[in-house]
Amino acid sequence: MISKKRHETSFEVAIVGAGPAGLSLATELGQRYSVALIEKSRILVTKKAWGIAELDGFRADDDLVLNRLTKGTIRIWEPGQYHDFTSQMPDGTSIALLDEKKVKSKWAKVARENCTVYENTAYVDFEYVDRGIRIKTTGGFITAKLLVDASGYDSSIMKQLGLGNQTDYLVPTYGGYVRNASFPDIQNGIGIVVYPTKEIFSEYFPVTEQKGCVWIFRILTQQEFAKKSEKDWISDLRGAYKTLISKDPEMKGSELYAERYGVIPMKKGQRKAADRILLVGDAGGSTPYSMLGFNVIYKHYRHVAEQISSKIDTGKLDRRSLEGITFNRGNRFSGIVAPLMIQSVTALDPEDVLDITRKLKERNLFDEFTEMQAYAMDDSLRFHHMMAFIKKLSRLTWNEKIDTFRDFNKFLSVKEMSRIAYAALREMIKK
Repeated sequence: MISKKRHETSFEVAIVGAGPAGLSLATELGQRYSVALIEKSRILVTKKAWGIAELDGFRADDDLVLNRLTKGTIRIWEPGQYHDFTSQMPDGTSIALLDEKKVKSKWAKVARENCTVYENTAYVDFEYVDRGIRIKTTGGFITAKLLVDASGYDSSIMKQLGLGNQTDYLVPTYGGYVRNASFPDIQNGIGIVVYPTKEIFSEYFPVTEQKGCVWIFRILTQQEFAKKSEKDWISDLRGAYKTLISKDPEMKGSELYAERYGVIPMKKGQRKAADRILLVGDAGGSTPYSMLGFNVIYKHYRHVAEQISSKIDTGKLDRRSLEGITFNRGNRFSGIVAPLMIQSVTALDPEDVLDITRKLKERNLFDEFTEMQAYAMDDSLRFHHMMAFIKKLSRLTWNEKIDTFRDFNKFLSVKEMSRIAYAALREMIKK
């Protein structure tokens, strides 16, 4: 039981966490309801990337975009050499890197105008009261009809609710903004398998010929991640980053001037709600199988806010109703294919990836395959993307079809895909 203080402030919505997920929702909900935005440090202190996929006609405001990539390269290292495989993105699609300072400024201004902001105020505890929730913070007590938890993947609220053990993968990530690099084509992003450590991957996002955003990361199961602390995983990646910039042609001589790091949970949201409590962002497990951690928030926060508003207006704030809120406009097909891609890439040796990629390139299947990957990582893969690949595959000789299918099955196990599809169907039937 939380002892009640004499002074208690009431709101319709309390949001814990003013990172991208919490702050973006505050900008929308604050224009309709009384909102308390509670942040343990300052508004929008985040270490994540600000990249978004511009697919299916979606475009970010031009004044917020630092650069757009229209090409992508898979780079695979062998001892003493590397191999690049470049693909052009379909017309009208791109990956955009947003100017985080401008996005922060835009959202913070709206939030401060429409919400009551409590900075340097930490969440402590909560309890249910008549028709609401009482929240204890280091600055006092707040009551609300709805509590929105946007406090990140290690959320204490999530743990209090017993919803903390449903993450498929944890992705410790290190990098940030670099200068004095040598990017020959600023429209081309590079994904790298660092040889011989197949578990470590990297991404380059040029902004100018000398500046860009660079990331190095690992994809770990919960059991693997638990072997070390988050601090130790990040420390390991710092060391791997130094090795990377000592050997890679774009990175030699570069300087990391704005360090970014953190852990991205990868799971399609299954720990989303309790009565009068909605978990969003990483706390809610809504980060899709994507290295663009900011992507799902920026593209869909208005969609999420509209659904929350509907629940508030109708008074449907029970767990079952809140769990009906969707964090994006993706589909179950992506939810089946994307995790399989992640699992397969982490299991394959660089030599296998190199061999399969070469064959896809030689047989004119590479562009369709990388397009499938792009849409899967955005959680918006449709069946017709896979059909475009199969249509091209059908034009090969019989032996080439068999050989390609055997290799393709390493990326997308038909047996495993069927198993997950069946499990997803059973979940749909339950609901």
